Amino acid sequence: MTKPKRVYKKLKRHPYIYEYETENGKRYRVRWSYYDSEHKRKEFTKSGFNNWQDAEVILRRAQTDLDVGNQDVLAKRKITLGQYYAQTRKRSIEIGKWRPETVDQKDTYWKNQIEPIFGNMKMSEITRSNYQNFIDNLVKKKYAYTTIKSINSIVQLLMNRALLNDVIDKNRLKSIIIEGASAKKTAKLEPEQYQTFIDTARKVLNKYQLTLIYLCAMGARREEVIGLRYNSFKFLKQNNQEICEITYNLGRNR
Repeated sequence: MTKPKRVYKKLKRHPYIYEYETENGKRYRVRWSYYDSEHKRKEFTKSGFNNWQDAEVILRRAQTDLDVGNQDVLAKRKITLGQYYAQTRKRSIEIGKWRPETVDQKDTYWKNQIEPIFGNMKMSEITRSNYQNFIDNLVKKKYAYTTIKSINSIVQLLMNRALLNDVIDKNRLKSIIIEGASAKKTAKLEPEQYQTFIDTARKVLNKYQLTLIYLCAMGARREEVIGLRYNSFKFLKQNNQEICEITYNLGRNR
């Protein structure tokens, strides 16, 4: 003869506490769902309490442990840099923090430079010396300073985030040194040179081409200019002069 299935009833005014009947009388249970630092759904359950007060003490202790980062610390320490990049990437896309062109850029650096070396390494085992050697090798391969800086920024993002979430106890790669890489040449125009350029553009370019020049000169990034659509422009009049309101909300990469 099979035992009847237990029926759990929510206890009023006590969230996550349930009561149920047993052969020995009424008992209480804790059932609490939460999301860990990797945004995975977890569930904490414990049964057999003689009163709801004892159940609530255990519940509060579990919630406090989560707040101070004590949940599943050992499991977190086993995570690889590749696994953490995948989790960070997924969350950043879901909350709109990384735009499509940002994802493409980071994925390129990740797949070509970072993943082959550190993708399968546990984050807690990446040392400052082997990471400095990785940076130095990028310099030897003649990567530009700005490129190395972008690659390093991805790793630092992951390490700093892992530190906050108790995946690692310390970011040992902080303030890494990038020496010997060629700096990107800065393009600088004096006001007189800019005016000469604009005056010449007005003479030799058509209205459409000149508009693109102005858009770039106003500070918009290239992918934002390329991402402009018909509905990005709103024309109106102000003081008898036609003006245009431009909305940048899409970037297109190459």
